[in-house]
Amino acid sequence: MSTPFPVSSDAEIWAAIQTYPAGRLSDIVRDSDPGRNNIPLAIKYVSAESASFYHKRLASKFNISTAVGYTWGTGTYVAPLAFPTSSAIFGRLGVVAQFDPSGWRVFDATDLKNQNLYLSWTWRQALWHRLSMLTAGSAFYNQELRNRFRSHFEVDCVLFPPDQVNTQYTKSTDVWMCVTDWAAPNTIRMDNKGSSKFIMLKSCVLVDEEFYDVSGGIERGAHLNPGGRILTKDADVAQTIADRYFSGKDDWVRVDS
Repeated sequence: MSTPFPVSSDAEIWAAIQTYPAGRLSDIVRDSDPGRNNIPLAIKYVSAESASFYHKRLASKFNISTAVGYTWGTGTYVAPLAFPTSSAIFGRLGVVAQFDPSGWRVFDATDLKNQNLYLSWTWRQALWHRLSMLTAGSAFYNQELRNRFRSHFEVDCVLFPPDQVNTQYTKSTDVWMCVTDWAAPNTIRMDNKGSSKFIMLKSCVLVDEEFYDVSGGIERGAHLNPGGRILTKDADVAQTIADRYFSGKDDWVRVDS
């Protein structure tokens, strides 16, 4: 039976994985370092329930996400600061952290050719592919496939387009990251504890909005949504957030609704 996409080999996938600073991540890192301090920043939005935990400096690290259903499996999910409000749909508090991508092996899943390489690879994992498509446990088996893919090809970071959106905050051209912590070579950490890939956390962004799932979470509706939101350029917002992050002050950058 033929596949709906070209059948790929492992060799093609190894060739598609780029080691930083090669590839798209290089431009993203540059735009996530508006002060040009060689300190790229990432942002993670967390719920109001988690706000005090981060704002009072009780959390020194981002937790590794181990629950089933995350887009690229077990890892730490953030948005590069180049896309400063893209993931605000997940929480009111924006926590900013530094990261060092030196030597990261990156799979760019925003690229259609690379998406097809991954789909072809899953097709070759006959049993797991069948279980992911034909059973009630599809979320679990998809998670396992993505973890196996990243482990086998030693992927430190997957770049991927948003798959949950609110058009006032999230654009199809935005990029999110799933970053791997390793327990051992070819073994992803699964302990749901703090990631070592992000340091110097600081909560310094507050969103004037609350969101809820629409269409099973594919969309994120806004509770307030008063209309007329002024869309500021991402570069300007990133600069403002970076300035606040490095200022030493404890006040907020406010993202309007």
